[in-house]
Amino acid sequence: MLPLRLRALVPAPRAEVFAFVTLCGNEGPLDEAAFTERYGTVLERQGNEYRVREPERHGQSEVTWRCLFEYPSRREMEALGSSWADRIDTFEEAPGGTLWTVTWRSKVGLLRGLIHWFVFSLRIKVRQRRLVVEPVLQHFSQKGPQGAGA
Repeated sequence: MLPLRLRALVPAPRAEVFAFVTLCGNEGPLDEAAFTERYGTVLERQGNEYRVREPERHGQSEVTWRCLFEYPSRREMEALGSSWADRIDTFEEAPGGTLWTVTWRSKVGLLRGLIHWFVFSLRIKVRQRRLVVEPVLQHFSQKGPQGAGA
């Protein structure tokens, strides 16, 4: 399976980028209501691992996720019992801010995986960058260099 990947250099410290993207800090969710709105209903929590049920949205069926938050370096979201792709976000310190990488792991075979990768590379990557990465870059560019400011 070829990974589907987006990368961006976010002009802010790693802990701030992690918190903004995941809504979690070192002790867990920063805002319970916002966390539930983004991830769904928490079914179970063991330390920094959550099982959440995301409700049906936009005609797409309900999904149960295993979410693992490794503050401030990694978030892993595994779709349980579903063909949805798993998602891994990594946050690495880099000159000028944080290198944020979003990787989707497809659960399909090699041939379909190659087709997904090809379509992602040609068409979906631009849309996903606009929906996933651009809001984060915009948020931190409004704050000023290295996350300082308002």
